[in-house]
Amino acid sequence: MPHTQLKFAALALAYKAKVNEVDPLDVDHLLTEVDTQLPHDHPIFRGVTHFATQYELAAQDAAAVMQLGDDLARLVEGWAVPAPPDHNRKDIHG
Repeated sequence: MPHTQLKFAALALAYKAKVNEVDPLDVDHLLTEVDTQLPHDHPIFRGVTHFATQYELAAQDAAAVMQLGDDLARLVEGWAVPAPPDHNRKDIHG
């Protein structure tokens, strides 16, 4: 899966978690995909592995799973926003 597909798969998993409809097999499948296709310092890898680890601990707590989904969705949506040009210039951005 290319990175874009992994991002969308992570977003789909996040949305399922937000409504507490996560299938543990989906978590395992995405975790396997990112583990085999991405370096371990990649943000998608880190986000998905964090979600999977926390999901394993909180799978029976609906509120915690929904919060995990919120967190993962926010993270994935943040990857879609590029850094503005010259984002490091103090005279433009303060």
